[in-house]
Amino acid sequence: MHLLERVVLCNWGRLAPQDIAIREMTAILGPTGAGKSTIVDAIQLIVTGSNSRFYDLNKSTGGRNSRSIRDYCLGADDHVDPDAPKFPVADSLIAMSFRDRISGKPISIGLIYSADRAEPHADLRARFVARDHAVSIHDFIEISEPAKWVVPRAARMIERLKAICPSVRLHQSSTAYVEDYLRRTCRADPHASRGFA
Repeated sequence: MHLLERVVLCNWGRLAPQDIAIREMTAILGPTGAGKSTIVDAIQLIVTGSNSRFYDLNKSTGGRNSRSIRDYCLGADDHVDPDAPKFPVADSLIAMSFRDRISGKPISIGLIYSADRAEPHADLRARFVARDHAVSIHDFIEISEPAKWVVPRAARMIERLKAICPSVRLHQSSTAYVEDYLRRTCRADPHASRGFA
């Protein structure tokens, strides 16, 4: 069995780039506008491989406006100004890292997007399954002078991912991506093949 140990968000909504540690049972709490739905929507997209047939992004506060992946990438927020995103262009990474309870080996799954205010939709740049590596925000963030975090472009994030995890698999289709991570994280009951209940 694999346990979720981390959710990684980089240029996602108005949340700061961060690793969200998950321990056993975890609750997401906060006032309206704190980013609870932002985190839940990231998890939906990661698990479905961004297949629009299988996710349903949360509406904004009060259910007045629908949200889009593009809005999340650009940091658009109707609490602030729906017509003025935080960024004119952005490259975003959302990921989840799991650890096998038996072997202790990690596996990470995630998505990398690019978005531009001039375009109506975000561009999905990568779906990845990274065996034997627990992805962290620190794998991607660069430090500029004076000590400011900088999020690299999508192509650079993909290069870094390949460098830190040579066994990473990139998938064009959501179906292949989901099948890959399910095959690697779901193991059959060892007693079932021997006729035990």
